[in-house]
Amino acid sequence: MRAFFAGVLWVLLSASAIAADLPELVWSQNKASRGDGNVYDLMLLGDALYMHTEFISEADEISNTILVVNAFSGKEVLKAASGRKVLTPARFGDILCVEDQKTFYKGDGGIDKEVIALRYFDLSKGAELFSQNVPKDVKVAYDKYPPRDKRVKSDLPRRVGGLSWEGNTVYDYGGDGGFVWVHEAFTGKKYWERELGGIIDADPILADGVLYVGDGSYLWALDAKTGEDIGKKKFSDGWIEREPAITGDSIYVTDTVEPREYGDFLPKVPRYRLYKLDKKTWKELWRFEAEVMTGPVVENDRVYFGSWDNNLYALDANTGKETWRFRADGEINETPVISGSMLYFTTGKTVYALKIR
Repeated sequence: MRAFFAGVLWVLLSASAIAADLPELVWSQNKASRGDGNVYDLMLLGDALYMHTEFISEADEISNTILVVNAFSGKEVLKAASGRKVLTPARFGDILCVEDQKTFYKGDGGIDKEVIALRYFDLSKGAELFSQNVPKDVKVAYDKYPPRDKRVKSDLPRRVGGLSWEGNTVYDYGGDGGFVWVHEAFTGKKYWERELGGIIDADPILADGVLYVGDGSYLWALDAKTGEDIGKKKFSDGWIEREPAITGDSIYVTDTVEPREYGDFLPKVPRYRLYKLDKKTWKELWRFEAEVMTGPVVENDRVYFGSWDNNLYALDANTGKETWRFRADGEINETPVISGSMLYFTTGKTVYALKIR
């Protein structure tokens, strides 16, 4: 009898532990309720969740919006019309600065001109303060407002719009040939440049003085100061299209199982593999396979990613075993973002806020 009750108690405690590990939906909002819309570029800036939305009407008219909501409640903080490309959002206290690129087309469909403006918003008032046009070849021009010594350093994203930051140093990439170049943010002074030889589809990730770059079927680790090789791994039949996650002694990276296809359509949905690698030896520790994945994020011994099968997955970081999945209303194409016990992701239509611990 004692053994029976001990068994019942074990089952109850196990069920309680499983339930405690399951995510709790805090809020969800459809941000693309009209026309053919899309929500992307989720980024956490303190207690503000930034996003960019695009809507295509039945008349094929396109409208774009900068949208900021309170990360804990989902309440709208700021909404402003924008150009089609909005890059490098940064927050300084209650001031939000974005680089807004507007394209003006000729009657024949050609491009007449492109104007890049730095726009400044007061999040406490939900209003635009002012904007200033900048030369087209200037990537970052935050040197006028606010003064450098008044900036809130913790609010400056480490990775913004394809750029990785460390202090005033920017790590950029682009172009066929797998180019990586490093420069000073406010003067453009170049520190070093590398040509890796492939095509870089995913943002480089900076961690502990090392720049991790996915270039074709290779994952590279480069010395952030010199650009010299620290290590690399080839995925023989894969292609790296998502940014890796680096934590502790581990690297988490995905590759595609199917060969890369060019053209108007894919003959079948490619499948992705998520690997955990030892950061020192590059030895594979485990792998997990699913439909097209987002990049992984890691928090508290859990690995999170979204998939085209409409699920957000949580894996045990030590074993690679699935612990739970959360069903959303559509495909998940963007890497989730995490702050503390909160996780945010979008299906392109709906934005979700989950409490994960």
